[in-house]
Amino acid sequence: MRTARRLLSAIFRPQHYVSLANSGIYPQWREFFLNRYVRGLGHYPYVCPIRTPLGIIQLKTYQHEDCFTIQEVFGLQCYRASGETVIVDFGANIGVSAAYFLARNRDSFVHCFEPLAANIERLNDNLAGFPGGWN
Repeated sequence: MRTARRLLSAIFRPQHYVSLANSGIYPQWREFFLNRYVRGLGHYPYVCPIRTPLGIIQLKTYQHEDCFTIQEVFGLQCYRASGETVIVDFGANIGVSAAYFLARNRDSFVHCFEPLAANIERLNDNLAGFPGGWN
């Protein structure tokens, strides 16, 4: 759980206003954005639905830090993309950034490289909804 001081200091950081403005991409806004991302609450694993240009996708998170990654990639759009068709993702982790690219363009193909066996299994699970769009 985050401290009150940390929450109050967030008022002065512009990226938090961008996050809030984009938080409508989460159908379960209160559960994911408010409770998990902002307040740091919840048990894991947790499945997070996300609205994307190609429809709602679901990403399974395994720890609180995965919520930060989802918010950075989808909410803050740190990897802003639109029509890219070939993407290479080194350190693909659990597949959050690959899912972002695949959920923007049906013709995208992501080459994923992840050295940790546990993350590879999680990546496979999170990208199962994009058959043929990655390896």
